[in-house]
Parts: sequence; structure tokens; C-alpha cells
Amino acid sequence: MTVKIGVILGTTRSNSLGSKLLRYLQQSLTTAGVTYTWIDLQDYPLPFYDHAETPLSESIQGLATSEQKWLDVLAAQDGYLF
Repeated sequence: MTVKIGVILGTTRSNSLGSKLLRYLQQSLTTAGVTYTWIDLQDYPLPFYDHAETPLSESIQGLATSEQKWLDVLAAQDGYLF
């Protein structure tokens, strides 16, 4: 069984230390039985969270396309690295 790990770049700043670390990990990180998904926050221009629903207890209504894309990529992972 393959484990899916999302590696999330936690900044949108250009030329950040985090982006350099992410590029290094993309080139060097290989683990048998693990598939990595490289998740860059710049690919998900999220608005401030302003929904009445609490995500852990109920479905969120009226999601923007970018919000749904973000939730879909997160749901496809078994775990995360930030």
C-alpha cells in the first residue's frame, strides 16, 4: 500500500527559505511506499475563511473554486508535512 503525503509550502513569499527547502526536498526525497504531493499555497489563492459552518462538524456551503480545490487536494492525502 502506498502512503500519500502532502508536503505544503507554508508561505507565498517569493524567494523564501521555505521554497528553497521545498525544491531541495523535491529533488532528494524518495521513500519506498510513499507518494509525495507538492502543495504550493500560491496555487490556491484562498480568501479569508468567512463561512457560517464549522468544517469539522458540517459541510461548508458556497465554497469558492479555489477553496474546493484546496480541500480536495488535502482530502487526497494520508498525512502532511509543513
